[in-house]
Formats: sequence, structure tokens, C-alpha cells
Amino acid sequence: DKSVTRPFEGLATVGTAAYGATYIVDFATEDSGQQARYQVDELQTGGSVKRNDENPKYAGEELVTDWSGTGLSFKLTIEARAFLRDDGQKYGHQYTPYVTLLSPGNSTSSFPSSISVNVGGRSWRVYVTKQTRSTVYANLGTAQFTTPTDTTGGAADVSTIVSGLVSSINSLTRFTATSTGNVIRVRYASGQELSEDFVISARGGANGQALKAYKYSVNDISELPTECWKDYRMIVRNTSDNEVDDYYVKFTPDVEESDAPGSGYWSETVKGEDQGGLNDSSMPHVITRLANGSFYFSSFNESPYPDEWGERAVGDENSNPHPSFTDDGNYIYNMFMYKNRLGFVTKDAVIMSQVGDYFNFYNTSGVTISDADPIDLSVSDTKPVKLTAALSTTSGAILFGNQAQFRLSSPETTFGPKDANLDKISNYNYESDALPVQTSVSVMYPTD
Repeated sequence: DKSVTRPFEGLATVGTAAYGATYIVDFATEDSGQQARYQVDELQTGGSVKRNDENPKYAGEELVTDWSGTGLSFKLTIEARAFLRDDGQKYGHQYTPYVTLLSPGNSTSSFPSSISVNVGGRSWRVYVTKQTRSTVYANLGTAQFTTPTDTTGGAADVSTIVSGLVSSINSLTRFTATSTGNVIRVRYASGQELSEDFVISARGGANGQALKAYKYSVNDISELPTECWKDYRMIVRNTSDNEVDDYYVKFTPDVEESDAPGSGYWSETVKGEDQGGLNDSSMPHVITRLANGSFYFSSFNESPYPDEWGERAVGDENSNPHPSFTDDGNYIYNMFMYKNRLGFVTKDAVIMSQVGDYFNFYNTSGVTISDADPIDLSVSDTKPVKLTAALSTTSGAILFGNQAQFRLSSPETTFGPKDANLDKISNYNYESDALPVQTSVSVMYPTD
């Protein structure tokens, strides 16, 4: 999320490791043009060669890995077959070359028509008979790492790939990379920063999908890495064309006191660093009786009471909006308590806090709704109604409007945002400054 105060950065994650595979990370500016990349599709060798040697000294095998740093890997095998020379007394050998393409490579320029390889003290030609040109966005550079073709060349595991890519990225000068587990974090190197963000893309592995790149967001929660850096933030998009179902997560290490990267878990957080919340100066104020018997009038947050108005701690304006009493002109006319919630009455709505958390009017999650979350309901009637008072009863909270009265209740045993209802119960005029009063079995209030 770019609204977070953070350096420009990106992540790359290695999924699976394979022998003879190239892993590639491209970097570009957002306005980058396309750059050409080449890979080899077919290699061939020349014909057989006869030599009048009694010992097959030119036979052998040569494994070429990451040729000229392009990621091209192949194996050249020279087989020897004996034949009887013309004198019928001695043998010679016919040498036949065979080539096996192991990794197609990734080069910024086209591959040469042939490559010279030494086997048995003799130079042999391997011909590039087919190569493919593609285009990528990589005007800031490309980092890549090619694994050994088999076990004789060393390990081909995730940690080896990560280490190789980190080294390759750091060699680009403009970028610096660090890692934890299978995750690589990339930023501009000190003194090499651009004023604009960079684009990161990745590909590679046996199926071309074993290396992924992320820029502040993932499409699904399953893509979040299991290891990361403390407080690293990501957006879970869910659907790319709709921001309504976006939510925001932050990484917490298993050892919370540690700043070192490692394993941990992701939890919901707020968009950016500006959590948003209620304006203390325009919210209801308090009168506090002090120990010396005097009274102190102040806003709630500045009062001696050891609490404050809750702030939005998760989500954004779409998934966790401000309560409707913050809308322009939607003033608070009355307050009441019901079902262990603090309620506010505005001209056309009733807003209630979280259960037991009287000063918090925000949801605990931007993804799901719980029965403890705040309630925010508007009244509906055939005539304009202005609410001015509320009264809690055993059958529900009664809301009093100038031309109608409503009951806030729930048909279920629970009372939450999913099952709370506002039902109209009467049409009396009520515009008095005298508040309604509840008797043992009735509610009394003045009417015209």
C-alpha cells in the first residue's frame, strides 16, 4: 500500500527448486519501454570426425552451465567408435558429437550462431539453430540465477536459488536485496534511489511459475509468505477490479520482541498509517467531578477518564467506514445505553458501539462482521422523521421522532449488526423538550 510511509520496495518468493532451471527477476520504471530477451530453443552439432588414433583420446563429456552468464546450459557428449584402418593392422576412431539442451537461458542480446566447447583437448562446435526473441519490461536491469544441471554440479534447493538471486540483484548496483527463508526483499540501494517507484516481475523454474514477484499486494491470502519482516504490510486484493473486498494485513514475527525477519503470522491492519478516527473536539463532552468536589468540563479524550474514542484499526473507508454520525450535518441529539452498548441518536439514524467497548464505533475486521461489531441503522418511513430521543426497555430500545416512533430490537437472542431491526410502532407527534419516561409497564411522553 503506497499510502504507508515506506521506501519503494518489492518481494520475490521462490516456490520450488529444479535442476537446470533459470530464475529471473526483471526491474523497470513504470514508464519503461520493452526490452528484448532471447532464449535458445534448439542446439545441434557438426558431423563425425575420424582420427587414426589407437586410443580414443577425444571421447568424453562436458557440462556447460550458465554459459557467459546467460543461463544457457547444455551437455556435449563425444562418443568414439573404433574402426580398422586401411592397412588392416591398426585401429582408428570415429568421433560423433551429441548435444543436449538443459536450460534455454535468458540473454539481453541474441546468442551467437555457434559456441566452442573443449572436450578431450579438442575444440568442438555447438550450433544455435533456433532461438526465440521475446520482450520484457526491464530498463533497470535483470537478475538471474541458474541451478546446476544435476547433482554433480551442486545443490539445487530453494536456499541456493535465493542466495544466488540475492547476489545477482546486489550486483546490479541500483538495488539491494536481503532474504529470509524463500523470500527476497528488494529496495533501491543507498544513493541510487529514483524519485519514482520501480516495477518488479519474476519468472523461472521448471514450469516458469516457480518464482513470483509482489509489489505491496497479493491476489489471495494463500500467496502471503510464511516468513517476512516485522510490520511488513500487504493488501489482499481478492478481486483485482473491485476495491470493496480489499483488506490490509501486517506481518508479526513469532518472536514479537525481535526485529529480525523470520517466521510469523499476518493479521489485519488499517490502510496506510493514518488510522482515522473520531474528532474528539466535536464528539460529546464530559463533566467530571473531581476529588475536591469541583467539576471539570472537557472533551472525552482530555478528561480524567482512562479511555478514549476508538480509532479505525483495520480496513479502510470501504470495508470499515466511519459511523454515520460523522457525516456533515448529522448531529448527535441524544444518547442511551442498551444491551451493553452506548447508543447515539441522530436525525435519521441510530448508532451503537461495540459490545462492552462503549467508545469504539468501528468494526474489528474489514473482512467479516461479528455480533459484537457496531450497529448503524437508518429509519425509514413514508413521511420525513427526525429522531430526537431514545429509551431502553425490556422489549427493545424505543426511538422517538417528531412524527413516528420506532423500536430497535432483534428477533434472535443475539443483538448485532446482522440481525438488529428498526420497526415502526406508532405515529404520534413528538417535538417536546421533555424526555420520555418509562413506568413499570408503559412509556410516557408528551404529544400534540
